[in-house]
Formats: sequence, C-alpha cells, structure tokens
Amino acid sequence: MMILKPKKVKDLKYRVWIRGKRCMICGAYDTTGHHLPNPEHGKRRNRDDLQVPLCFKCHRIMHDKPDEERKLLSMFYRIASQLWGEYK
Repeated sequence: MMILKPKKVKDLKYRVWIRGKRCMICGAYDTTGHHLPNPEHGKRRNRDDLQVPLCFKCHRIMHDKPDEERKLLSMFYRIASQLWGEYK
C-alpha cells in the first residue's frame, strides 16, 4: 500500500507579499501571515498557500483563543484561496 505525503507549498515571495495586505479581521496594515491548519492532517506551517494576513494583535488572539479561530476558519480558507489565486 502506498502512503501519500501531504502536499507542501513553500513560497518565500508569497510570505513577503501577504505581509503587505491588511489584517483580515480589523483592517490594520502591519501584518504577518497566520498559517491555517492543513485540512489533510490538521498541522500548521507546511503550506504557505494556507495563510491569511493578520495584525499582531489579531494573530495573538487566534493563537490564544482557538475557539475564535474555529469560528472563522471557513472564511479564512476562502480568503487564503482567493489570495493565493491573486498572487499566482
């Protein structure tokens, strides 16, 4: 039986590009990329296409309050897909 490895998407230019976008929650300009859980296995940080720009305050809230992130995940996945398409 063949075991498939999860898809990895790494793109340094995209990570820089996404930091130029406004925060998806509050609209602030000073942002960082927030990696979303990979739907294939739930882990983070192995797919640059699964991230959204968040300001440092909102980013901290998402990590400190996972329930808040869960409420927004479907919107975040949709935005991440749109941003990746816009970038490519």
